[in-house]
Formats: sequence, C-alpha cells, structure tokens
Amino acid sequence: MSRKLSTSIALSALLAAVSIPAFAQDAAPPPAAEAQAQTQAQAPVALPQALKDAGLGDVTSKRGPRGTTRLFGKLADGAQIDAMLDDKGQLRGVRARGDAPLPAGLVDALVPQAVRDSAVFGELGQLQAVFSGERGVMLAGQDGDKAKVRAAFAQDGTLLRFGRGDTDRGDGWQGKRQHERGDKGPRPPS
Repeated sequence: MSRKLSTSIALSALLAAVSIPAFAQDAAPPPAAEAQAQTQAQAPVALPQALKDAGLGDVTSKRGPRGTTRLFGKLADGAQIDAMLDDKGQLRGVRARGDAPLPAGLVDALVPQAVRDSAVFGELGQLQAVFSGERGVMLAGQDGDKAKVRAAFAQDGTLLRFGRGDTDRGDGWQGKRQHERGDKGPRPPS
C-alpha cells in the first residue's frame, strides 16, 4: 500500500512539474504582444481644440465602452481634469477633480450660448463639471455659498431640472424629469 501511495505521489509531482511550464507559456502573452497592448493603451489621442486652448498637459487616455475615450490630464494651473470624447472624437464632458473650477474657455466651448444666456446659469457660480449631448447639457458646481448646485438644460436653453444642496437620491432637484419614452406623464404602475 505504501509503495502505491509513493508511486502516485511521484507521478503527480512529475505531471505537475511538466504541466506548470506549459500553463505558464499559455498564460503569459509573448513580449511582442505585451508591448503592442501597451502601445495601444498609450496611443496618442487627438485633443479637441477646447482642451488644447485650456492648456491640458500630462494627458493619458483610456478606451471606454462603445468607442468612447476618457482623458485624464492637468491644466496649466495644476488642476486635474477628466474629459470624455464620444466615438467620433467630439468632446462631450469635462469634470474637475477636487474643488477646482473649470476654466471659463472650456465652459464656453461646451455650453451652448442659449444655456449661458439663461438666468439660472448665472446662479451656478463655479462650474466643476459639464456634460453635453444631443439631449441636453448637465452642469454641476458650487454657488457663492459653496453649496452644491446642478442643473440640466435642453440645447435651446430651457431649464429641465435644477438642484441645490445634497445630491443623495435626488434630494434638492426641482422640476419634472422626462421619462425615457419621451412623454411627461406619470409612469404606469409596475
């Protein structure tokens, strides 16, 4: 019995020793493939003019879902920002990290004039995030009292939603939220 046990253990050890290098070769990509993956991850992205004008430097990028690209960098004043490009390379959003405000030129490039002409836009104070798309523009920042403020506008400048204060679970939002199906009526019971 002990001879069978020692033979089984020896055979298992031999199989393990032979199979480990085979698994290691399959698991680790060849050096050329690894270098190519790093090159693709660090491939230079054409910066939109608004980011160039803002002096964005130390830029790194990351591919996102559905062809989007996320950019991370520093502005000339040292503020760190994140930006999002759509699948066509158009700038769709910018967010400052921490309490730093976004530069006025960057806000002007992303926010349509009709929204900037709105009386509510003046109440937003220092903007820290701007996201725009076909459906509208979302803005977030701080008012003069350092309270959190956020607003959603249609592209034509119509105020859709406005909120001041705490952002947990939608507290502070005023206005009706349009449903995904496009109507403004109440949702059917679930």
